[in-house]
Amino acid sequence: MASEQIDRLEFQRELAERSLRQSEELLRATLEATADGILVVAADGRVILSNRRIAELWGFPAEMVAAG
Repeated sequence: MASEQIDRLEFQRELAERSLRQSEELLRATLEATADGILVVAADGRVILSNRRIAELWGFPAEMVAAG
């Protein structure tokens, strides 16, 4: 019985991870499809999210606006 519960939890985790990846892919595709430049910066100055258009519009080097 414990093995079945572990298997079910593992399956649920895999489904949740797949759903998260799909959501991230949809967000990324949406960001890249917009004509607007988008740059999200944390309070400490780290780039959290950006699209290529922001670098094109403002002439930033791609590395400067890369999330990470």
